[in-house]
Amino acid sequence: MTRLGWLLAVILVAGFVAHEVAAQVSGVPHVGLLHWPSPEMGRLSAGEFREGMRSLGWIEGITISIEDRFADGNAAQLAAQAAEFVAAKVDVIVAIDSAPAGAARQATSAIPIVMTSGDPVGLGSSPVWRGLVAT
Repeated sequence: MTRLGWLLAVILVAGFVAHEVAAQVSGVPHVGLLHWPSPEMGRLSAGEFREGMRSLGWIEGITISIEDRFADGNAAQLAAQAAEFVAAKVDVIVAIDSAPAGAARQATSAIPIVMTSGDPVGLGSSPVWRGLVAT
């Protein structure tokens, strides 16, 4: 597993602890994976994320629910998908790169956002958010 996969898994576990009450009410934690590229291009990052979660004992469909959205490089579609995750009340949004992180940030300030790569400082993130991202 790559370093990015492990980092994502550790960050998400921390996010789940913070939202334990919400997860207990809905059954299992619900993760929204927001991708900028097409499904064909984003399959690698989605696979690494799922592998990292499995290695920590999170079993998709049993102990965690993971839902993907792929924007196909379309900014309007990305914003709509981020809004869908907010409406679905996911426990955490995992943004695969800067564009999805920006869309998620515009859609919510209440749901934690984990950014896998990109420039969080350039997006105007808080010092707390910057501390969650490896450089």
